[in-house]
Amino acid sequence: MDSSVAFSAVTADVAAAMQAVARFLPTRATDPVLTGVLLTANAAGLLFAGTDRERAVRLSCPALVHAEGTVLVPGRPLTETLRALDEEQVHVAIEGSRLALRTARARFALPLLDVDVHPGVAPPPPLAGRVDAGPALRALTAVAGAASRDDALPLFTGVRIRAHGDALRLVATDRYRLALAELPWHAVGEIDVLVPAGLVTEFARQASSATEIALHADTDRVAFAWADHVVSTAVLATPFPDENRYLGRPGDATVVLSPAELAAAVHRVGLYADGRGAVGIDLDDGEVRVRSGSSDVGEAEESVKASVTGRLTQTYRTRYLLDARVHRRGGPARHPGRHEIDRVQHRVDRRHHAALSGHADPADRLICPVSRRARGRRPARRRPWRTRPESAACSSCAAGRTCAAGRRDRWRPGGRPNRS
Repeated sequence: MDSSVAFSAVTADVAAAMQAVARFLPTRATDPVLTGVLLTANAAGLLFAGTDRERAVRLSCPALVHAEGTVLVPGRPLTETLRALDEEQVHVAIEGSRLALRTARARFALPLLDVDVHPGVAPPPPLAGRVDAGPALRALTAVAGAASRDDALPLFTGVRIRAHGDALRLVATDRYRLALAELPWHAVGEIDVLVPAGLVTEFARQASSATEIALHADTDRVAFAWADHVVSTAVLATPFPDENRYLGRPGDATVVLSPAELAAAVHRVGLYADGRGAVGIDLDDGEVRVRSGSSDVGEAEESVKASVTGRLTQTYRTRYLLDARVHRRGGPARHPGRHEIDRVQHRVDRRHHAALSGHADPADRLICPVSRRARGRRPARRRPWRTRPESAACSSCAAGRTCAAGRRDRWRPGGRPNRS
């Protein structure tokens, strides 16, 4: 720890920097050192860095530095204190074993952590290429929404980012739907990584004001850099399924329609869906018919005008159809920030996947239908276990005597005794 750190800065700038770092740090950790932020003051200003040994973040902030050095400060308490200040300027200095924040009328002192036991924040991997921030952030947000949130299956919780010819391809799936986007990019090296979708979403939120994003990657880590920010993470070391086997197949039917009208119909009819939350889609001459119903709730049906080529009847989850639907710019704002899908294509690949794409949509989506078994077939009933009375001879005991512990000998009909 350097006891001579001291600087003055704009309160809002330091608060925003600390808040950005705190979003990537764990709120609860077995090692309290990992909840701390490395604060470095030098001639260039302030550098904030933090890590939880998987994620890492580095960003800089302008400040008038009076004394240079590096300290480790508690992340959350410092962030909340800076956010609560109503003074324009804040003066920070080390006072003994405390980090003191002073304004014209107040003083706040936070305990310092041991900087020597902090694992440090590694520099980003080699540069792989650059992309324009606007299209990249929209595509990353759209694709990450199709990733699974079940941590028991880490393979499906990530977004695959890889070079595909002259484009950068983004793919995510949760086994029931798939989202894919391709972006033009300026390649410098190779990249093929599986990035946790949670970090991708948080990164896209924080980089909303960026103009260009640099991608750094190697076999173990990937980093996103923009302006004075660098966010990195360990990649998911699991093989990702090949998405090409599901793409580019001929369609059995094609539909062109208004996404707002389709979403409104799915929303209304979906109110009458059964416990599976599924609606039926029927393609007819000049219209798409949305239907659902159950014996407990009732039935609903609504038609949407469309240009239809071919005929098809299939059932899809309401949630997946509404997640894929987005509005025109300047149109209704029920789901602000989303993008329009104006073309729905049902492909024939033995499972009748629905492929959705649009001119203003940053990603194409593939939605699996509800299986026939889930639609109407009842699961087979398991035959119950039968239990022999305690007074009967236990097959686990010698000479067929009754078990001294009074254990029951469980039998399955037509099977052998369970001796576990």
